[in-house]
Amino acid sequence: MSNQLLISVLVALTVIVASASVFELLFERFGQPGVIGEIVVAILLGPCFLGWIAPGLFNTLFPAAITPALTLLSQIGLIFSMFLIGLEFDPAQMRRQLRLAVLVSNISRPALCAWGSSSSHGSLSA
Repeated sequence: MSNQLLISVLVALTVIVASASVFELLFERFGQPGVIGEIVVAILLGPCFLGWIAPGLFNTLFPAAITPALTLLSQIGLIFSMFLIGLEFDPAQMRRQLRLAVLVSNISRPALCAWGSSSSHGSLSA
């Protein structure tokens, strides 16, 4: 990895981690889970928002050459996140919430099917 590529990866990681930390604190201050702030940052820094609003800035912060390195680091981060979730998993809590989960899923499934059917009505042409 060249020095320029390494610097680009470190700058991108700094922007991502700093933005995620700020939004996590901001969302927690408003009584929301911090992870929601991190998800919002992921959307805002991604190609669908920043790449659309400011493509030059997006290409400067996240050049195509660093995509494989960022992909690898994101996969490693996902593995660690899933491991931490597994450590914090409480089967007793899940059993306490089982009735509510079954009720919500049984109500939402038919409602979503009806919504999907109604929204696609007439969109298929024969």
